[in-house]
Amino acid sequence: MAGRVAGKVAIVLGAGQTPGQTIGNGRATAIVLAREGAKVVLTIGIWRRRRKRPKWCVTRVVKRSPLQVEATKEAEIKRMVEATIERYGKLDILHTNVGASIALGDAPADVIEEAVLDRSFAVNFKSAWLACKHSLPHLRKSAGPSL
Repeated sequence: MAGRVAGKVAIVLGAGQTPGQTIGNGRATAIVLAREGAKVVLTIGIWRRRRKRPKWCVTRVVKRSPLQVEATKEAEIKRMVEATIERYGKLDILHTNVGASIALGDAPADVIEEAVLDRSFAVNFKSAWLACKHSLPHLRKSAGPSL
């Protein structure tokens, strides 16, 4: 089925899924984009690589393995965007879905450790900023003068 995103190229950063009964946001987004005709580049976090479920979830969408990316490392985000451009020649959509809290050791404000807060900030904010930083020039090119 082709939809509004047919022929578009999308990156879904954080397409893995925490084990459980529900579908993850990244996986759900990737499925809808692929169903609507987009070419979807999927990424999962390096910390998830040993789990079977995230890889299974994303390979079912596009029939190939996801990129494994440490989303808090600029060089890896840059590599992800460059790999997308090299493969498809453009980038139209960026969906950042990396996030964690409890898995990182989250705790109430009066007991959380500073190192855990730093890691949580890096995973939940820095990853999105890095993805935007390296994707924006390509997104602007695809969107034309309107962006």
